[in-house]
Amino acid sequence: MTSAAHISPRQRGAFSGHLGDIARWMRVIPSKNGWGRLLLRGLLAPAIITVAGAVFTALGPVPLKPTLAGTPAPEDVHFILIGYLVFGQVVLISSGAWLHLRDVLSKELGMNYTAVPARTSIVTATSLFAGVCSLIFALVCTFLGGVSFALAAQVDLIALITTPALLQLAVGLSIGAGLLTMIFVAVAFLIRIPVLAMIVIVFWAAVGEDTISAIPGIGPIISTIGPMTNSFALAGVASGPGISASPLLCGIWLAVLAAACTALAALVETRRSGWIAG
Repeated sequence: MTSAAHISPRQRGAFSGHLGDIARWMRVIPSKNGWGRLLLRGLLAPAIITVAGAVFTALGPVPLKPTLAGTPAPEDVHFILIGYLVFGQVVLISSGAWLHLRDVLSKELGMNYTAVPARTSIVTATSLFAGVCSLIFALVCTFLGGVSFALAAQVDLIALITTPALLQLAVGLSIGAGLLTMIFVAVAFLIRIPVLAMIVIVFWAAVGEDTISAIPGIGPIISTIGPMTNSFALAGVASGPGISASPLLCGIWLAVLAAACTALAALVETRRSGWIAG
């Protein structure tokens, strides 16, 4: 194995230059997209959906009843965030993938690669920026969902948000959102056709994985390795076995998938000819 002492100054310079390009491009992304649009797509829309779902859960035709402890039963806690789980997360993931697809649609991709010729840096920076934003936005959404349910259902807010099941749900969904966004940003780079990419991303994030999991033969494999299934297992939502019964191992597997997909997207993007391959 090569030690740091055996790395040449040229190799060190290339590595530091790559990290510098990633850091610079992560600063460019919000300025070229505008924080207003980023917050509108990535935070406001999912937050409204999450809050609406939480209020519906508290006041709807079949309201979620608290236990004698004053909070919902642990196995029912995920219903508080049903709006986020069904629709909000899909919007959040799609908005992250749109960071790249917007550049393709607006023909700005060529200018991006003129400013930063190292395509690997742009792929990595876009993936990391979208993932970090999704993690933060998902955490805000889950907090707002919990507060909205507590106010609507008139339960003890502190007791609710300190419930272990809800804490796992909030942390797991937030980490899962960040890693899922990185995976689907990679999918956007690989497909690079905006309409087709969005159809694939929305379908897979909403129902695709569950649909394919029902197919004999391939279904159990998808239920084991699928990113959506493992993200829900990480958050403690009962939707499938995942790679392991341990949420931690499901999270590690999700991180491995995110890193592998980003690396594959960077490799494919680097080998494409021209600024915008047909």
